Amino acid sequence: MTRFLNLPLLLIALLLITPARAEKTTQALPPQAVGDNTMLAVYVDVTQINPEILSGLGEMLKGLTQNDALKDQGLALPMGDPKQIVDMLTLLRGSFLQAGGEGLAMTLEMPGEDSWSPPMALLAKTNGKFDAQAMGAVVRSMGEGQMDTALESLGDSWQNIAMKTKEGQPVTLAMPQPSAAAFDAMNKQLTQHKKPMLAVAFRMQDPMREMMDAAEEAAKNAQPGQGQDAQAQMMVGMLMGMFKPIRSLDTVGLAVSQLEEGGMLINAQMTFKDAQSAQQFANVYNMVLMFAPVALAQAGQGAEIPNMPDPAMINSFFMKLRMQPAGDSLKLTLDQEFFDLAEKLAPLFEGMQGQQAEPDFDL
Repeated sequence: MTRFLNLPLLLIALLLITPARAEKTTQALPPQAVGDNTMLAVYVDVTQINPEILSGLGEMLKGLTQNDALKDQGLALPMGDPKQIVDMLTLLRGSFLQAGGEGLAMTLEMPGEDSWSPPMALLAKTNGKFDAQAMGAVVRSMGEGQMDTALESLGDSWQNIAMKTKEGQPVTLAMPQPSAAAFDAMNKQLTQHKKPMLAVAFRMQDPMREMMDAAEEAAKNAQPGQGQDAQAQMMVGMLMGMFKPIRSLDTVGLAVSQLEEGGMLINAQMTFKDAQSAQQFANVYNMVLMFAPVALAQAGQGAEIPNMPDPAMINSFFMKLRMQPAGDSLKLTLDQEFFDLAEKLAPLFEGMQGQQAEPDFDL
């Protein structure tokens, strides 16, 4: 099997890192990169990655690879030596910037029925220092030298990176048939902030709606019978209430940035096919948030957790997660105050992590 490990690893690692700063320009994909079948688009601003962030990434990877609780459950990620990964990323970042790169983008389509791996296209945002030969060498190094690379200009400083195996098999997708409607929908999600370090846009595909129909039918058949646990009946009812509006979901977006004045910012957005579906989902989602603090506080009481947060703090945390309707969209902004609350609630989450309690009801 042809080895092509560094590129996926690079993209996964970039998705995990903490953002550095925000500037005044807007970043989005070129229209040629988005078609009706484009399911996911990810953009990472490589210029905003610095040694401090990469060092923090190394510590995060240690937690994912060396966490005893994850190992016990078979969930620790076999990613290799975190130091070697950070060293590799540092070298790749420097080479990418030196070749005139600014950002990396990736688009995915739905995987085929006979494959778990979604088809991927790779693009680079470049500047006036762009060196095609040097960029090709950087990309080949990500493929461990086992890929042939060709760069195609898409205009506006964007380059499509086409990759094939030495045997001539395509590794990356060709550009799709462009769709103005799909591009507008994805671009709306990617440009929530002026210059995020990470922007992600997901667009619902019809096969996913078909899977949701099947899940809704299964949920109906699994409803608790008359006289069973009232809490179970209520939770199942709320979950089923989400199916109909979620089926009308069009796109979801996430933009991660850090403000110039300090503090991290996350902008999230869900856009539906109509305002009614957006409001229906918001009603059910926000109702779940009303019950969540009570359920979490009750779970924590039986865990003998030191420094247990008070109920008011738990409630404040969940109220920060409320989504605000805006026409056919729902918006959520998580600022530094939210992350401060999350840090204060860490003892509760950590105390509950190792619990193996039986669920109160069967769905």
